[in-house]
Amino acid sequence: ENTVSGESGSAFDLTIDGLGTKRTSISIVGRHMISNALLAAGAGYVLGLSLDEISAGLTNAKLTSGRLRRYLSHGLTVIDDTYNANPESVIAALETLASLPGSGRRIAALGMMAELGEHAVEAYPRIGRIARDLGVTLITVGDDADKYGDDHHFRNHEEAATWLSNETSPGDIVLFKGSRMAAMDQVMKLTFPE
Repeated sequence: ENTVSGESGSAFDLTIDGLGTKRTSISIVGRHMISNALLAAGAGYVLGLSLDEISAGLTNAKLTSGRLRRYLSHGLTVIDDTYNANPESVIAALETLASLPGSGRRIAALGMMAELGEHAVEAYPRIGRIARDLGVTLITVGDDADKYGDDHHFRNHEEAATWLSNETSPGDIVLFKGSRMAAMDQVMKLTFPE
């Protein structure tokens, strides 16, 4: 409760029955990450940690590579969320992208989502509509990714990297996301090295 989210993460009142309430912050962008933090807090509680220990653990938590990690390159903000993708995580990443402050464009470079089966027919167009409603420009890469109903679709990493290199400007925020097999981290590395 009492949640505030911004470009540097989120702060909230962590309340655990029997332990009390403590103002806690996480340095991970995205309101949806608060739910993940609460799951971790629950695990800490079950393991017998104190409220202070749980709060400190959440405050000091770091994301692994490919999980909403942000860095600057060529005057742009790059969001590396390339570890994996499913409809819910793509929508959460798009909402996070759209919520970040700044005057530049919001661009999402999306690859395919693996293992959707029959759900792919509705998932891709739905995500495409959500991105457009959020004002996000879509760049899609590879097999199945054209089903997002995107603004710009490319067959391979090199074509997408060329477009991104030529069409982005300082101040833009670019999100990279896709299933591991889409290897969107390769497009990111070709375009915006750290």
